[in-house]
Amino acid sequence: MLAFFVNYGVSLWPGDNIDNSKQWQIAMSIQIIPAGCMCIMIPFLMKTPRYLMRIGRREQGLANLCKLRNLPADHPYIRLEYQETINQIDAEQRIHAGNSYLQILKDVFTDAKNFRRFFLGTILNAQIMLALTRS
Repeated sequence: MLAFFVNYGVSLWPGDNIDNSKQWQIAMSIQIIPAGCMCIMIPFLMKTPRYLMRIGRREQGLANLCKLRNLPADHPYIRLEYQETINQIDAEQRIHAGNSYLQILKDVFTDAKNFRRFFLGTILNAQIMLALTRS
């Protein structure tokens, strides 16, 4: 929505004072400000509990979960969510145990559903890049 109003506002500027290349440059510059702020603030965010539990730092994951829910570690809701998350992570690791990158690539190219997703994503990305290079 912000991008729409920025582009709309820039398009209302008189065309005599500013050429078309300056219009899109100003519009893009204004829209980069929130993205830049977000990139600066990312290091200050805490890591998600699920990520921490997945990489083996389960106690820190529990501590972050308590901060997010604003509940103590011994609360039944926290214990239930923590245990469910641990069970999901353990199940995912059992399923993917022993899978190498070669196995994953084989799954992408031999399974029709996976290949269709891969193909659509690749073609869409190629079309977007082609459109950007033409402009």
